[in-house]
Amino acid sequence: MMEHINFDYVAYAQIALSIILVVVLLFVMFKQSSINSKINNFIESFEEIISEHEQIIEQFDKNLKEKKMLIEKLLANLDKKIAIGEELCNKLSTLIERTPEENTTPILRNPEHEKIIRLANKGVNAKTIAKELQKSVGEVELIIDIYKAKIK
Repeated sequence: MMEHINFDYVAYAQIALSIILVVVLLFVMFKQSSINSKINNFIESFEEIISEHEQIIEQFDKNLKEKKMLIEKLLANLDKKIAIGEELCNKLSTLIERTPEENTTPILRNPEHEKIIRLANKGVNAKTIAKELQKSVGEVELIIDIYKAKIK
């Protein structure tokens, strides 16, 4: 009978172990499906992030191309303005190359008159010029007026 009782205990223990094993298996399967669900949610979220990232890249690329075109237009305009500026500088340098003597020589052949015009061009008034060169104010004003009329 002892052998029979041991056998019953063994059978009950095996049944209990089988039940525990089935419960553990069900628990693992439930957890596995829960983990799979979480993994699927993570993958879906990651795919959404990748999709949004691709859209951002496309928009950035589009904006970059627009900015590049704008910069190219600005550079073209700048090149035109630089060319105009260089042209004006060349014209100005030819004008500067002419000395004041060259500008006044055809009009004024008298060195005293040239001194009067130089001082007048510096902003000195007729009265001060007359005192400095020991001339009359009327003579100084007349020379300045004649020079201005011939320049026009």
